[in-house]
Amino acid sequence: SSDVCSSDLWLDVLEDVFGSPCLDTLCKRLLRECYEHQELKYVSMDGTLKVAMRVKGQGNYRLNKKLRNSFPVKDGEAVRRVLTVRGRTGAVLLTTLVPEEAAAHIRKAFRDTLSSAMMQQIECVASDTPSKLLYDTLKEICPNLQCLYLDAIHIAIVYHTAFWGKISPGQKILRKMQVKLLNVDD
Repeated sequence: SSDVCSSDLWLDVLEDVFGSPCLDTLCKRLLRECYEHQELKYVSMDGTLKVAMRVKGQGNYRLNKKLRNSFPVKDGEAVRRVLTVRGRTGAVLLTTLVPEEAAAHIRKAFRDTLSSAMMQQIECVASDTPSKLLYDTLKEICPNLQCLYLDAIHIAIVYHTAFWGKISPGQKILRKMQVKLLNVDD
C-alpha cells in the first residue's frame, strides 16, 4: 500500500529508533569504550551542510535573511549543519545538528555529549576552520588541549580546488605523503 512508502511513516519510525532508550544506552556504552581505549586523545571534527539541507521547515542558507525568516523554522532556530567528531582511529564520537560551526555551538555539542573525564582526555583537535577563538573556547572545557590544527584532508581539498578540480602531479605527491603520514599503527 502507499502507506508503507510514506516518508512521514519512515520518519516517525526513524525518530522512534534513534530516540529509543535501548539505542541511547548502546551509544553511551560505545562512547565509554572509546574513552577507555584513549580514542579521544586526538579528535577531528567537521561540519557538513548537505545532510541537514533537507531538514523540513527551514530556508536554504543561500536565501536572504528576510526569506529565511519567512519559513516555519526561523533563521535563528535553523540547524543547517551536522557536526561530526571522530577519534584517533576514525571512530565517530559525536554527531549532532548545529546551527553553524561557531565555537559556542561546538562547545555546547561537546558538553552535551562528552563527560568531563572524556573532555580531559582530549589533547589535539583537527578542524577545517581552526582559530584562536575555537582553541580558547575548547581549552575552557578540555583542560589538557595542547593544539588545534588544520585537518589534513582539507589541505588536499584546498590544493584540489586551487587547480580547478584537476588532478595535478603535486596533488598526487601530497596524497601519497598523507597516506603515509596518516596511517594508524595499531
